[in-house]
Amino acid sequence: MIDRELIERYLRNDCTVDEKRAIAQYFDEYPDELDVYFPEHELYGVTGRLPPDVSERILDKVRRRSTAKTYDFYHFGRLTIAASVILFFGIAIYEFQHTGSTANKQSILLTAADPAQIIRVSNDTQTERLVLLPDGSRITLKPDASVEWKNNFINQKERRLDLSGEAYFEVIHDEQKPFIVQTDNLLTMDLGTTFTIKNNPGERDIRVQLFSGKLQVKNTVGLASALPNDGLLFPGEELVYSKVDRKAFVSIMGIKRQLVRASGGKRNVADAPRPDWFMFNNQPLPSVLNQLSVYYRTDIYYYPVDFKDRYFSGKFEAGDSLEKILKDISLLNGLTLVSRQGGYFLVKKQ
Repeated sequence: MIDRELIERYLRNDCTVDEKRAIAQYFDEYPDELDVYFPEHELYGVTGRLPPDVSERILDKVRRRSTAKTYDFYHFGRLTIAASVILFFGIAIYEFQHTGSTANKQSILLTAADPAQIIRVSNDTQTERLVLLPDGSRITLKPDASVEWKNNFINQKERRLDLSGEAYFEVIHDEQKPFIVQTDNLLTMDLGTTFTIKNNPGERDIRVQLFSGKLQVKNTVGLASALPNDGLLFPGEELVYSKVDRKAFVSIMGIKRQLVRASGGKRNVADAPRPDWFMFNNQPLPSVLNQLSVYYRTDIYYYPVDFKDRYFSGKFEAGDSLEKILKDISLLNGLTLVSRQGGYFLVKKQ
């Protein structure tokens, strides 16, 4: 018999890789033990196609016990699970409890429009629900939100899913397999991020809010010019896209702003050689960036609203790299420095 405490830690995603492997091997060798650890009502409603690495013995057992076309999830304490889905599909759904009460059974439905191809999670409750994807990424579904993806999600070149409603994403970044969320005409692509997307039916706008990392938003109808800064977002920024006129603007979580380039486009001036050393003495930060952009002949972008009443003093040598200088400036002024396509972006930390 396997230790029940180990099973509980597994369901909380609180065990080592070796322990997870041992649990999987145990139920592969002793599938009848599912009855001991997960009674019939906890293993209710399994349908669809299981991953190929699941043994035929377990697959046969699950099929014999499957009758419905929805997954019914029950919570015990703070944990909301469907044991069969956690063990075999690699999908876990937990409930965010904002109250201390656990007396009432609550449920969330996981349905399959096409059982062989599509997995769909709908949150029909009034509480937030956490979805653990097969790749380890996490989605917090708001009430009335739903998300769907293909059953072979992790085996595709792109990890793509569709969202209706509002959800918060914590994405496991993979350079080889971009994580893409589709909402109507917008594609939101992860660059190693935590972010929220609001795409509520009946509302005019789609809102994408970035909390960490970088995010790329694209317009699927080919109107790239409608997305400011090519759809690239930095932490603390929100992109608001109108479904009606297909226009967008970027704000600092509600404050509309405009991205500008330092030096006013004069960075290629040939007669602006870099001195052996240069010093700034309590100069406005935009003025400092203007000079650095000219000296190093490199684009530097920033939002003026971030730099209001900000000044800088410091001395640098000609041999100092621009990236080092900008990192020093960012550290002293509470800014985030991002390098992109040969240029630099400085944005205010949130």
